[in-house]
Amino acid sequence: MRILLAILIWAAFVGGTALYLQRRASVVKGLKEFVRAKAAGVYAVEITATFLVEPDVFSLDKFSLLLKLDGKPLLERKDRVEPGAALRIEPVPGIVAGENEFYFEANPLDDQLNQAHAVRVRIFRDGASIAEHSLWSDPGTKLATTFRLKVAPADGEHKDHNHAH
Repeated sequence: MRILLAILIWAAFVGGTALYLQRRASVVKGLKEFVRAKAAGVYAVEITATFLVEPDVFSLDKFSLLLKLDGKPLLERKDRVEPGAALRIEPVPGIVAGENEFYFEANPLDDQLNQAHAVRVRIFRDGASIAEHSLWSDPGTKLATTFRLKVAPADGEHKDHNHAH
């Protein structure tokens, strides 16, 4: 009797797994690839640090400043960046209609790590400023944070064009 019960449990498990995989394959086959529409205009990003930025000597990635858009690098500096120097990236590839997420990281001098540090990020579309962010680090840590930019579709469906969140 126990053997029969073990065979039934095994058959239910294997049958359920096979049914799941079969249904999953049909659902995945029916999905179309989601493609986000490219945003209209030429975008630029300007970064201005209020502190001296330098590579982290203890990190395997020897960058001083890093900016990514949706996980893809836009800017990676491996040298010192002086306070007040405006770094500009133009054109910025990959801005799409809808939500765009930026990741920013900067390394202050080791002896200034116990202070809060700020970076100003400005985003432009066709030369006009559309968003501005002040990014702050906590004392004792390097500056590493994310921020978002919401871009309306190019066809003008939405009235709140290019507001940052």
